[in-house]
Amino acid sequence: MHWFLDLRMRGKLFVSFGLMIVLQALLGMGAYQSIVAVQEMHKAMYEREFAVALNLLTLRSNLNGVRASLLHMMVASRGEDMEAFHRDIKERTQKIDAALKTLHGGTIGPARLDELQSRTDALKEMGNSQLIPWLYEGKSEDAKKLMQGTALDRFREARGLADELGDEAEARAEASVHASAQKADQSVKDLAGVGGVSLLAGLALALFLSNVIANPLNEVAAAGERIVARDLTVAPPIDNRKDEIGTLRRVFRKMVESLRGTLGEIREGASALAAAVGEILATTTQLAAGAAETATAVSETTATVEEVKQTAQV
Repeated sequence: MHWFLDLRMRGKLFVSFGLMIVLQALLGMGAYQSIVAVQEMHKAMYEREFAVALNLLTLRSNLNGVRASLLHMMVASRGEDMEAFHRDIKERTQKIDAALKTLHGGTIGPARLDELQSRTDALKEMGNSQLIPWLYEGKSEDAKKLMQGTALDRFREARGLADELGDEAEARAEASVHASAQKADQSVKDLAGVGGVSLLAGLALALFLSNVIANPLNEVAAAGERIVARDLTVAPPIDNRKDEIGTLRRVFRKMVESLRGTLGEIREGASALAAAVGEILATTTQLAAGAAETATAVSETTATVEEVKQTAQV
């Protein structure tokens, strides 16, 4: 950690904010990957499961339509009506073939698709080779027996297999939807977890920066306030950091030591000055005493002179 403390302030801020940017970038990447994963799952559900279910639904609907048109042909009394129903059968048969072709390469196994193909082909062959020609030839009773017998059995077999495959496709689609929902929920949890970690890391980084930058500055400011209050007993801690904070604390400590030295010199000078003043005062006192003695002697001499003068006049 000393390497971080020795960085300049600019370097500390660069590393700190760089770390925050990296965390935000990781959060964004995680969110993007989660969104892409969910989108891929939705795409797979649509292109595979729902598409299969829709094609099987189309196939079942057209199988029912073919059977309904055959029944209508049996009861149609006019040739144009029979032709219209025959055209509908052809169109629905083409749709059945297109649906079967689309199902290949999907999620249904090839064996089951081949079985469904063979059943629909058998039903189509029976219609084209027997039922429809008999109806055009007026053999309604023969066609009716066939429709109620073998044709009905083959229709039920094809329709039953299509229903079974459709139910399986719907079940797979529901499972995919459930898996997609779970993936989305997990993505939300992951993002929340990464966001929480990023938030905690940001708070920890803020506290760390406060400890390595703000707290030392507060200590220096508090020491400065004590110096302003004429308290030079403050002792800033020794700091070996090589950044601006360490330089400031070392310079501040030298300044306090210099102030202490200057104050000591001032005190020594004041003591010397006081001693000199004392000596001067003593000398002045002695001079004053000498002056008083001289004045007394002068007074006495003057008195003596006056006495001599008076004696001389007598």
